[in-house]
Amino acid sequence: ELHTSLEKKLPLWFLRRVDQKSVVVYPNRPRCSGLLRIFQFLFHTKETRQEIPNVDTSLEIEILKQKYRLKDLTSLLEKQHELIKLIIQKMEIISETEDEDNHSSFQDRFKKERLEQRNSKWNSVLKAVKTKTHSPLP
Repeated sequence: ELHTSLEKKLPLWFLRRVDQKSVVVYPNRPRCSGLLRIFQFLFHTKETRQEIPNVDTSLEIEILKQKYRLKDLTSLLEKQHELIKLIIQKMEIISETEDEDNHSSFQDRFKKERLEQRNSKWNSVLKAVKTKTHSPLP
């Protein structure tokens, strides 16, 4: 009688879903999967949330390493480019690209100043070539 009064109070769609003539058992599925999922959701989400930032920080560190490496390589290339330009000037080779290089923008000048401030093995070479090009020939 308790079940019948409860069944009268429940909606019809729920009763159709619950009242089944047969039950299918899947052998490869864990038996307490619903309860196990709820348990994992309640207790394991805090641990996974703590682990996720560790993975992100390691990825961020690797990306930052790559970023700084790229910056170093670009600065090295810029210095080598300047050195090659000075060598071309010393050899008095005139080309169309030299005309384009003479019209440098503010950003290019700012980058050159930053590159000159950094310590590198090319700084001494650049300074030596610049002093030779600017000094009067004997």
